[in-house]
Amino acid sequence: MPSDTRRTPWIKRRSRLITSTLVGLLVTVLTVYQVTLDPPGLHPRVLTIAAASTTLLVDLHQSDITDLTPSADQLGGLATQADLLGEVMVTDPVLDDIGRLIDIPASKIQADAPVTSNVPRDIIEPDSGANAMQLIASPDQYKLQVQVDPTTPVIHIYTQAPSVAAALQLASASVQGLRDYLSQLSAARGVAPTNEIRLVELGAPTGGVVNSHAEIEIGLLAFITGFAAALFAISVFPRVRRGWRLATLEAQVPR
Repeated sequence: MPSDTRRTPWIKRRSRLITSTLVGLLVTVLTVYQVTLDPPGLHPRVLTIAAASTTLLVDLHQSDITDLTPSADQLGGLATQADLLGEVMVTDPVLDDIGRLIDIPASKIQADAPVTSNVPRDIIEPDSGANAMQLIASPDQYKLQVQVDPTTPVIHIYTQAPSVAAALQLASASVQGLRDYLSQLSAARGVAPTNEIRLVELGAPTGGVVNSHAEIEIGLLAFITGFAAALFAISVFPRVRRGWRLATLEAQVPR
């Protein structure tokens, strides 16, 4: 009898640990995978964030940049144009065109207003896109961020998407969308070709995955959260229930 009495607390603790582990594993599976009923199955969630970037030089068809002796006023005027074009890139008409080019609704593109390149700002960082819960809630999020050089007519474009291919496509579509908008605007206003703004892309967009260990990190966080919550509930709830019963019994005892 004494031996059984000593083993009872250990058995209870082991049962709690097993139950909490199973709950943690269940939470992990539901976090990392998407459950479907028709057809029944588990499908991995998109939890990675990919980033890409490209750079634009703003110039005129009758180029000021290639002039061997451009004046400060010419460069200043083009720098002002670059700042304006950065603002135009994140407007609804251009975003609609960008979304059409990559076959997604423009509402899925989170576009930030341009900032000058001398303002400290994290653009392509593993945790800049979203935290773990945001990734699970909106795995198909697309981001477009623009930096404009304050002294030269250069626009830096940064994108984020669920895959490297999608991030590269978004960067390319951002350039093409702005070009299309400027062409339509020039045609509507009858701007002479020699006076049109020219966007020169300085090389092809480059990109890569910025949180390659997202599945492991989010899965581990989900397991720890589920395990801790289950263990807390299993350990505390019986004590709370016993406290309620004792309080009820005490209230029923005549005084």
